[in-house]
Amino acid sequence: MTMIGLRLEARYHWGYWIRTPYTSKYQCSLLIPPPTTLIGALCCSLIREGVLRYNGTRFCGEVLVEKRRSGGKRLVSPSILLERALIAASAYLKGRGVSYDDVGKYVTVLYQARTRFEEEEKEVGGRRYLMKYRSGAIQTGKIYYPSGEIVVLYVFDEEKIKNLVDGDPASALEEAGWRITRIGSKESIVSILDVKVVDTEFLDEDTVRTKYYFPTDAAKRVNGSYYTETFWSGGWGRDVRAEYREFIVPGRRIPISSEEIEVEPLGKVIRVGNEILLMGG
Repeated sequence: MTMIGLRLEARYHWGYWIRTPYTSKYQCSLLIPPPTTLIGALCCSLIREGVLRYNGTRFCGEVLVEKRRSGGKRLVSPSILLERALIAASAYLKGRGVSYDDVGKYVTVLYQARTRFEEEEKEVGGRRYLMKYRSGAIQTGKIYYPSGEIVVLYVFDEEKIKNLVDGDPASALEEAGWRITRIGSKESIVSILDVKVVDTEFLDEDTVRTKYYFPTDAAKRVNGSYYTETFWSGGWGRDVRAEYREFIVPGRRIPISSEEIEVEPLGKVIRVGNEILLMGG
């Protein structure tokens, strides 16, 4: 298997927030951007660049109409294409962040169910038709990380990525990396500091050191500070189920930070430039 490695460094403006799929209203943000967020950031740039292809033709837009194997069609994010060519993606933080709750006013009428009505609700046909139930204060979990830097690694299957982009895939990925403007929600703005294509290879090592998060089933033993987060793959549309998996994140929750740890690997080990990524079984 021939691989393409991409390494990028970015600086957040104020920080970021990232939610788990199929959740609504209040939820704490994940402490670090998961692989799906990293994929989405790069895919968005490939679309803006105008080089992403689907079934041999250029794709442009935010929603992909994909044919089902069983017949019919479904609406999905174009990021699903990039995920299929991905071997691994991970990240670590260079600085320290803090988790906090941001209170804002949101439309809540969508969550007002037709249950038992008070008299005034009966007169109008339900509480959702009353102005006082149409909005409310909702807490949104965010990560405060002003001018904080993030380092991201991607590893792609070269043959698969060739079928997704125009021209030289390594050059297309590098150019897309420079065009990334956010990693996380639409407010999670970043400035790209460095992007480069790096050589990659599988290693056979008894012990490795890494700052990048990895699936828990990729390690036999871990030595150092770490916490766990539940990330997912898939979930790119209503009809595409997300598959959840526990990851080991080297570093600490309070303050949010990354630290290098020593690992005895169980899964595959990939050298990406001078750094190490671990893959689960």
